Amino acid sequence: MDISGAVVLTKCISIACGGSMPLSFMDYERIAAENNPENIMAICHIQRGSGKVCQEDAARSVHTGDILILGNNGGYTFTASESLTVNLIAFDRRLFSNSYACSLGHEALSPMKAMARGCVTLSGKDACYSEILRIVDAIWKEAETEDSASSLMAVALLWRLAALLKREMEQRGDPSCTLREARNRERLAPVINYIFKHYDKKITLADLAKMINMSVPNFSSVFRETMGVSPMEYLTRIRLQNAADLLQNSDKKIIDIAEECGFFSISNFIKAFHNGMNMSPSQYRKERGVMIQTSQAQ
Repeated sequence: MDISGAVVLTKCISIACGGSMPLSFMDYERIAAENNPENIMAICHIQRGSGKVCQEDAARSVHTGDILILGNNGGYTFTASESLTVNLIAFDRRLFSNSYACSLGHEALSPMKAMARGCVTLSGKDACYSEILRIVDAIWKEAETEDSASSLMAVALLWRLAALLKREMEQRGDPSCTLREARNRERLAPVINYIFKHYDKKITLADLAKMINMSVPNFSSVFRETMGVSPMEYLTRIRLQNAADLLQNSDKKIIDIAEECGFFSISNFIKAFHNGMNMSPSQYRKERGVMIQTSQAQ
């Protein structure tokens, strides 16, 4: 995500965008510098002014009070007919895609990505606007409160906002697309269940396609369209999520965790973990392994 043009960023909140603080006020320039732009999305609230925002071939007029989603799929250029000032709530999209409920995470991300690609704006004329505005304001208040539960509350509010946006986009969009996705999910259910139960085993793309009597190319296409990632990337995420859980909540050796989670080469595990979590397994355990460290201290 890149922002340029005639726009003044007055305030910016970071939710899990690198650094040690899961919820904090942070300059956008710092967020852009410290994170992979492919992972960052943002809720943009126009505070004052009017103008236009462009993203590739999409362009929309924006006015005071409008809310739009800025995605991880390119740069956004603002032009102003009146001086534009905006607030941003930036978040790491992997809050959704790296969830244990990652199929739900894809459902949450899909409408936000669609809004971002089309520069779709929400204004006072939209039925969901007032509730979404309340959520945006509540996230700001949590950042200002800074108590021990603020980051959890901010993430919970972000999920609620995603659900409202999904409902809004379905009401605006083609209902046949929603029906097709539901049918695809039903068809893929045996594969998803198998992955969750047997992620520790050796699994090939051909094995998964054969389970539901599909060719490998067709299966891969349907899976990516429905889940937002390839089948093998989905499998890797499930393995990494379980590995992260063991790193945080057990004192097992890293090499044993790797094998238990379906990685039969420690070097492949370390590489995959770093790609998925932006840190090594040992660093993750050092930063996140609070529960096991606390119990040992007692």
